[in-house]
Amino acid sequence: MLSVTDVGQVIEPKDKQEDNVGIYLKIREHQESKSKNKRESALV
Repeated sequence: MLSVTDVGQVIEPKDKQEDNVGIYLKIREHQESKSKNKRESALV
């Protein structure tokens, strides 16, 4: 994660940023599992 150097920065955007990262990881995980399913069905 990015380290916050600006003391004046509000904490809320940091939480939002972490949420976005969590969503991104979920989406990536979902896409990876989808492509894994395709590969498995291709093997069958």
